[in-house]
Amino acid sequence: MDCGFVLEGNGLSSSPPTMFVLNGVTVDVSSETLRDKSNSTIALRHQTFAVLRHLLENADRVVTKDELMRAVWNGIAVTDDSLVQCIHEIRAALNDGRQAVVETVPRRGYRLVRPSSAGPRMATILAAELAADGRPPGEAERGAAVPIGPYRQIVDRLLVQHAGRVFSSAEESVVAEFAGPVEALRCASDIQHEVDRRNCQVPKTKRLRFRIGLHLGYVVDEGDHLGGEAVEVAAHVQSLSRPGGICITEAVHAQARDRLPLEFIELGEQKLKDVARALRIYRVPLASEEPVRSPFRGLDAFEFEDADLFFGRARAIAACTSRLEQQAASGTAFLLIYGMSGCGKSSLLRAGLLPSLIRPGTVAGISLWRRCLIRLSEGPDAFAVLAAALLSEAAVPELACEVTAAELARLCRSAPDRALATVRQALGKAAGSARSQIRLVVAIDQLEELFTTEKQPAREALVRLMTLLAASGLAWVIAAIRSDFFHRCGEVPGFSALKDGLSSYELLPPTGPEIGQIIREPAGVVGLRFEENAELGRLDDVLQEAAAADPGSLPLLEFVLDALYQAGRHRRVLTFADYRALGGLEGAIARRADEVVDLLAPEIQEALPTVLGALTTASLSDDTVTARPALLTEVAGTPARSALVRALIDARLLVSDEDAAGRVFVRVAHEALLRRWPRASDIVNANRNFLETRERLRADAHRWHLESRNRELLLPSGKRLAEGEELMLSRREEIDDYVLEYIEESLRAHRQKEEKDRHAALALIEAAEQAKHERLEREAERRSLAAAAANRLSRRTRNAAIVAIMLALIAGAGALVAFRAQEEARSQRDQAMRNQFLSLSFLSEQSTAAGGTEAAILLALEALPSKDQSERQYLFEAEAALYKALLAHHQIKIFRHGAGVTDTASSERRSHRHRILRQDCSRLGHLQRCRNCSSNGS
Repeated sequence: MDCGFVLEGNGLSSSPPTMFVLNGVTVDVSSETLRDKSNSTIALRHQTFAVLRHLLENADRVVTKDELMRAVWNGIAVTDDSLVQCIHEIRAALNDGRQAVVETVPRRGYRLVRPSSAGPRMATILAAELAADGRPPGEAERGAAVPIGPYRQIVDRLLVQHAGRVFSSAEESVVAEFAGPVEALRCASDIQHEVDRRNCQVPKTKRLRFRIGLHLGYVVDEGDHLGGEAVEVAAHVQSLSRPGGICITEAVHAQARDRLPLEFIELGEQKLKDVARALRIYRVPLASEEPVRSPFRGLDAFEFEDADLFFGRARAIAACTSRLEQQAASGTAFLLIYGMSGCGKSSLLRAGLLPSLIRPGTVAGISLWRRCLIRLSEGPDAFAVLAAALLSEAAVPELACEVTAAELARLCRSAPDRALATVRQALGKAAGSARSQIRLVVAIDQLEELFTTEKQPAREALVRLMTLLAASGLAWVIAAIRSDFFHRCGEVPGFSALKDGLSSYELLPPTGPEIGQIIREPAGVVGLRFEENAELGRLDDVLQEAAAADPGSLPLLEFVLDALYQAGRHRRVLTFADYRALGGLEGAIARRADEVVDLLAPEIQEALPTVLGALTTASLSDDTVTARPALLTEVAGTPARSALVRALIDARLLVSDEDAAGRVFVRVAHEALLRRWPRASDIVNANRNFLETRERLRADAHRWHLESRNRELLLPSGKRLAEGEELMLSRREEIDDYVLEYIEESLRAHRQKEEKDRHAALALIEAAEQAKHERLEREAERRSLAAAAANRLSRRTRNAAIVAIMLALIAGAGALVAFRAQEEARSQRDQAMRNQFLSLSFLSEQSTAAGGTEAAILLALEALPSKDQSERQYLFEAEAALYKALLAHHQIKIFRHGAGVTDTASSERRSHRHRILRQDCSRLGHLQRCRNCSSNGS
């Protein structure tokens, strides 16, 4: 129960009240202040207030002028006019023109009439006001764009619940009284807790926070309103609290410290405005005082803005800084940080080394730092990314007056000396007279992308540029690369010399004590606590032990810590129950990913291979698969894929970023997701061939575009073109548009070549057919000529036969006419026949020579006698002509004439010659048949 004491000094006493209400004006004697009903201060001179105090102390009694002058001026000689002026000022301040409060008693003095409602009483006052810096960034300047209604509902509901009475309220503030300080402080704590809970459930741009102050002191009733010192003090104490926090005076602390489970931090004595004495103030530390954000980054890297949350790497930061200073002194300010995947290289570079390096005083002699941080895969090519970063506000924005981003990218690629001169000139303008004191830090994160996204000429150009920058005396160059790519630096000319010696630093996994800092320090910054179990100990110790046992567990640790925060953010306590629900350190990421995906519809789950394929790439020189950012429009091209990507982003398994051009990129939060999530690793392994083929096509297409679509760079016919066509037909949605264009142009060129080859083949066939046709025509013409010649020969033969017959007739007629000359006629007849047959033999030989063998054979046979023509003379010339014709003939003929040829003089000899002739004809026919068989067989 609250006691009825008056707050006096810094403690509690039973002194008389020092606060009064006169005609609606609150008079605080202790602080010599007057406040009207609107709580505005009314100014009074010190002598005037001294007159009022003396009248109050002698209320309802007539006080003479002499008494007042002695009490106020203490024997100093003054005129009555001074006292009259003071009385006039008092009446003006109390709006007492009718002398209802300060009455003039003629010829006696003055009397102050005490009103019956002027009695003060003890109360606890709670003052709450919306914190201006508790608004979202920019809202305080633009006005109340965030609705305060839901927050006021929380405040009003809890005030009623804790029996508080509101006597002053505005849109953004409220003042209430409580019967005792314990209930008032409990209400204030619940208000801040509920407001914090709501802030955890709404977007950052919709969050509001309050300041609350409490004081125990005397108040004066003024109808429904309260006045008095306690109200003023509570308002001032509220202004001392943090957004989301509570401050109390010593009077509240004295009664609540042993009755509520809260911590109290003494702030010392504070001199409050319009309060005469200093008051001891205490702060009640609450989780709601800290911004509603996770101090852990999950699978994402710590950024430059997270430097206040980055712990556990002080030794590595100091070592890197020392090496950079040594390298700068030697003339090449370059450092390559390498280490295993997941050891924290990106976070060290972004949130550790860079903020520490550019902090004033870190490096002696450097008074002004500029910085740019890039990833090579954040743009179309490395030089475009670097140019955009150099033009950024934190780097060298003065370059915008000299070159455009495209021009600077071209200079960096093809003329690094000119690019360096341009940067030097711009930095000279920025430094002014302190030119020697300015340095530019160029940081390149995940330099392994040099080997996964860039071709050899671009690699060499980038290394040349880094070397020039590091040796310029103007820039410090820092890069981070995975250790499994460290050996490939030798593939680029000049890179080995650049990184050797002190230019390289191996980042090892954090030690046990460093892991402890990584766990506990960020939690302490935002007021998080770790649960303590009688059997298991403290949760932070359990996490430290589990992480120290696995050198590659740092991403998993951050993921688990962030998941624990999300589960316990309302209580600001990380618990064992939530840790077990996550599956411990090893199974947390896989379980979380499976939970997110399994809650989705089956048709959405089926999009997972496509999404992961778009966010990964394969190295062309080895079997390494790495993560790559991709445009959101490419990854989420269908409703199913869009729903999947959004779910994974909400679960912080994927991360979305926006570049300077406003394009939204999506990437895997950390490559540990690809290794530690079995479903993802199975998909990646199954798609390895596809990823390698797609990466080859990307490299070829990129070169094709760079070289003005040179047709000689299109895919050649064969396996490579078949692979491209297969990918385009089966997985078109997973291929970039510029790669699809490259494949389609290659197929078009291949079809054109096939059509050209087909036309050429048809032309060859037509030419062959034409040649064959001409050959056949020539053969037909030759045969026609041969036939005509044979016909002519036949006619000649018939003519000769007619002539012979006519001669025979003439010979017969001669025999009839001159019988006597019979013998002579017979002789002439024989001679004529001989001549006839000789002529036939001669014609046979001519026909044989001309190729008409068949006619030649007939003529020769006609010249030889048959068996029934024994009287005919046998001519050896006819036999010889027949033999020649048979030898020249291509086939065997059956003789039309009889087999017998007789001659009385040489019958045996003729028979012998006929046998030889027939044998020769037989052999000749057999030879011809063999030749015909051989010709047919071939």
